[in-house]
Amino acid sequence: MSKKKVKSFHKKRRNKKALSILADITNLITAIIKLVEVLSALLKALH
Repeated sequence: MSKKKVKSFHKKRRNKKALSILADITNLITAIIKLVEVLSALLKALH
């Protein structure tokens, strides 16, 4: 591994917490979108 790679690796390690929080938010958003899609499909089925 070159010195440059080591530096970027450490930077990534530091950002891991922020990235995991971002991933959690993204998962939450996708879950909400799926829920909304299911609900709208149910409403269409009811009408």
